[in-house]
Amino acid sequence: MTFTVVLLLLHALANKTEIPVIHSLYNPADCPLSEGDIVFRKGQSLVSSLVLLNDRSTEFSHVGIVCKLNSELYIIHAVPGEPDADGKEVVKCERPEAFFDPGKARSIAVVRVKGTTEVMRKEAAHAALAYFEQKLPFDGAINFKTDDKLYCTELVWKAWLKAGINITQNQFKLLKFNLVNDSIILPGHIMHSPLITQIYP
Repeated sequence: MTFTVVLLLLHALANKTEIPVIHSLYNPADCPLSEGDIVFRKGQSLVSSLVLLNDRSTEFSHVGIVCKLNSELYIIHAVPGEPDADGKEVVKCERPEAFFDPGKARSIAVVRVKGTTEVMRKEAAHAALAYFEQKLPFDGAINFKTDDKLYCTELVWKAWLKAGINITQNQFKLLKFNLVNDSIILPGHIMHSPLITQIYP
């Protein structure tokens, strides 16, 4: 467990409150995904629990972005504890059914960035795909001020920055106990952005 994760746990325990839980399942027929869409899930891992303890504004602990590869839709995301075939924790590219697998997701949501063109959505998706192709490692220090490693919300935020949209509008959470970095991007900063509209469920 990294130093930053331990500090997140301490910060969460010092400010613990209950959040509501709303369960949902994804049905492709109800909500076809498009490039640039942002997908959320509530995970079941220890890291997911730590994120939720630190982010009371939403029930979701993990986020990814939809891209198209060889005419098929995939989800690009950065997540710890899911190494590739070489045992490395790098940016992942998964089919939606894998990302939304019930073993990983207790509830989900899909959102779309408002007022964007198809060109902008493709640009954001292509930026995310480039992170996957570069095999950028997961950022265990949770430091969005560097570009050589990424964590989940950082990946989505920076992908959309490449398309000219600051989806969080520079909303970050200040950390009281972290000597490595002083703030992080949480799922709620994206979910509750005025630039976002929820399309599923």
